[in-house]
Amino acid sequence: MEFIKPEESILLNVLSANVDFTTCESIRMSQRIDKSGQRNLAVVTKADKSPKGLLDKVTADDVNIGLGYICVRN
Repeated sequence: MEFIKPEESILLNVLSANVDFTTCESIRMSQRIDKSGQRNLAVVTKADKSPKGLLDKVTADDVNIGLGYICVRN
């Protein structure tokens, strides 16, 4: 936790497209440190193998990711 506490750190969350973003441990941990979400960036892997609705997941505001999402195809 000491590495993500400094205000100049970006909190990078790497998630698989087929997991529930709201229950992901890395997002919950980063939300405890940065409640506003302004330092959060999410990389979503396996975007090509995700179930339908990935666009809805990343555009919904269920999880506060201030720096946005980057979807990659493996």
